[in-house]
Amino acid sequence: MEKQKRSPREVCGMFMKTDRLHRKAFEGLVSRLGIHRSQHIMLMHLAKDEGTSQKALAEHLQISDAAVAVTIKKLEAGGYIEKLASEKDGRYNNIKITGKGREIVSASEKFFTAVDLAMTKGISDEMLECFVLCLEMMQKNLCEFSGEEVK
Repeated sequence: MEKQKRSPREVCGMFMKTDRLHRKAFEGLVSRLGIHRSQHIMLMHLAKDEGTSQKALAEHLQISDAAVAVTIKKLEAGGYIEKLASEKDGRYNNIKITGKGREIVSASEKFFTAVDLAMTKGISDEMLECFVLCLEMMQKNLCEFSGEEVK
């Protein structure tokens, strides 16, 4: 029996559905931590780039300064972060994760691992490597199509 050839539209649909299912599975776990999705995204970025400014956060996350300020205020009120005046420029605050924030980051990393392992269960290393090569080519093609720099 011959395998059915998938159209590019079907492949894209499957990819987007997989992304939604992955996000839903992860968010189901994160919801137990008591923080909102936007707060979680910001906290995870801060774990990688602690001491960054609110302005740098807005640029990296591609959101407005106001949106960053609201989320920072909520994270600070929850005890997950603290703002410290920048030593270089008093107009800026650097953001530091507290112990409570680090607990969220640690739990999140475990959740990511659990969801990723569940998603790739039964898929060989060779198949995953082939998939990665396909994703890299797709990203390159889309960047070229839209005139963006390939990263």
